[in-house]
Amino acid sequence: MRNTASATARAPFPSAKPRNVVLLCNYDVQRRIGVRTAKSIGQALLEATAETRDAVVPLPLPDVDAALRAWIQLHGGSVWNGLRVTDNAPCGCRGVIATAPLPAEAARTAPLIVVPERLYMTSDDARQLLQPLEAKRFSLSFWREDLPGAVQLAVLLAVERQRGDDSFWAPYVRSLPASPPCAWALTDAELSRALAALGPGTAGWERAVAAARRSVYQRAEQTVQRYGRHLPGELSADDVVWAMGQVLSRSFGREPDVALAPYIDLCNHRHGAPRPGGFVDEQDGVSYAFVESSSFGEPRALLAGDEVYVSYIAAGGDPLSTFLNLGFVPPELQPLLLLPGAERRRG
Repeated sequence: MRNTASATARAPFPSAKPRNVVLLCNYDVQRRIGVRTAKSIGQALLEATAETRDAVVPLPLPDVDAALRAWIQLHGGSVWNGLRVTDNAPCGCRGVIATAPLPAEAARTAPLIVVPERLYMTSDDARQLLQPLEAKRFSLSFWREDLPGAVQLAVLLAVERQRGDDSFWAPYVRSLPASPPCAWALTDAELSRALAALGPGTAGWERAVAAARRSVYQRAEQTVQRYGRHLPGELSADDVVWAMGQVLSRSFGREPDVALAPYIDLCNHRHGAPRPGGFVDEQDGVSYAFVESSSFGEPRALLAGDEVYVSYIAAGGDPLSTFLNLGFVPPELQPLLLLPGAERRRG
């Protein structure tokens, strides 16, 4: 968020999310790794790591990881067999780790994660859910103006969570954490510790967090009150709050077009890590997103137990809005905390 006085009140709904990643066609990755289809990318990485496969660390394969990767593979994507989702990643929360070594040359060969973009849960999908409301009642026809794209997507996510196994996105929805990491979702004790760790540059942030919390809960309650009974399932305000936390902390794109990226958005942030890229399969014309193992543009070897990271932060990120959405301020943004407020917002 870059604007001023009104920024605090609408902090959970910025016009530009921290994960400002536009997944465009990127033929450069095809030229560099010498493969031209999603299938051959997955095969290339298997071949490149063939000698390390026996070194896999014995780790129970969680059902959530098995179901998610099987779903992705069923739809033409791939996840390196040396990756696992865990609740005990080195960063201290749910994340993706390597359970086998990945040599730098193998990291150069092919991406670790390849996901067809048709598996994304998007604001376009949310609009397909909400559009029929217009035929039910005239007062419901203003949902486009009433609900920002992030809230539209949160409504869809909440509905799909209610559908359980009947949801197309069930493997993905089950992979999401029970509690979102957003600052407004922290307990008072957790918030105090987080702010103390960031230092004096966070003066006044408690009020911003409180305003964000009120805004999220009010938005959720208003959404359920106005639209809930006209949607599948029995949504509660808590359902929508949970979903808004997931969307605000992990979605990619810009308002009003945002999306959730299965498996990819389970990767945590690290300065210098790659942003997700994209390519189009030459055989079927399907768009795919991918994550490589790299650091500051160079292939990054992995040891068993190392975490796989992506970068969430776009140029000009604001520490406060980042904190509200993600629950932390990345090290690369922390120097901005030392600047005067107005200069920080221009940053």
